[in-house]
Amino acid sequence: MKAKCRIFIVCLMFAALCNFPCIADEIATVFTFGKIEVLTFGEQDWAFLEKGFVLVEKDRLRMPPDSLIRLQSKEGLLPTLPGGRELYVGDLIAEAKRLKTTPKAKRINLGIEHSPMSDVLPVGRPTASVDRMAADAKTRAASVSGVELDALRMVLDALPDEIALLIPELAAHVAIPVKETENQAEHQYPYPMLNLAQRIYESVSRLEASKLTHHNPTLLYGQILRRNGIAADLVVDNTGKLLCVFDSGIPLASAKRVAANRALIQEKGQTDTVWISVDVQPHKQNFTTAWYEGSEQIAN
Repeated sequence: MKAKCRIFIVCLMFAALCNFPCIADEIATVFTFGKIEVLTFGEQDWAFLEKGFVLVEKDRLRMPPDSLIRLQSKEGLLPTLPGGRELYVGDLIAEAKRLKTTPKAKRINLGIEHSPMSDVLPVGRPTASVDRMAADAKTRAASVSGVELDALRMVLDALPDEIALLIPELAAHVAIPVKETENQAEHQYPYPMLNLAQRIYESVSRLEASKLTHHNPTLLYGQILRRNGIAADLVVDNTGKLLCVFDSGIPLASAKRVAANRALIQEKGQTDTVWISVDVQPHKQNFTTAWYEGSEQIAN
């Protein structure tokens, strides 16, 4: 018994000194739905998450919009949570614990400790298919022709003056200081280009919708990416919907460092790097959902 106590104490001390997750932090994956990906702490490549996979709080999850996950911590079985985001397991655990204390969660989880899937439907999105049908109809109505696409591409480097005035405000949120860039590990997710693109998307989402009324959000996102030194272009899917693609800066040979799901990875022209397709709807979705939806439309 004393030997076990000493091992546990040594483990805690090692975790504190090295900032490394200890076995005491392990979380069991009870149920997953959808192609959820995991970036294990200390690893470089993403992998698909499966039932029974053991996680720690510093592992990172990327969850498709319609995915679901249920975890079990040392405190017991946690509520099923929806996807459409990318976050650390520790943050997901904290969210699940908060949800578990709500009246709805207590009702859903009452007497289901041995049935991990029984609360999936109440937490799901029953209107998702309806929402998607409405979005598809709107997309068809706003399709972009080849001539229009060429015209939009010609102004990718011409950020409107009224938006350019907001760049200092954006830069306060998205600019990566030189020292931080120099000190950043070369192969540490989310990498400079991808990290900056995500932060730009989030910053655009925080802008008042009225400021973007007269601007195409997809074009605007591409313009701001270019202004910040990220190679970006505009494309259309087979329905004519306008999408933005940008260069992550990661070689195709190392594509798993960006995603295990090949559908999230695009190739462009003669480049040998991973490009990412984004469906830009800044006031309706986060970057992760925009990435999934943009990739899905390119694939279709």
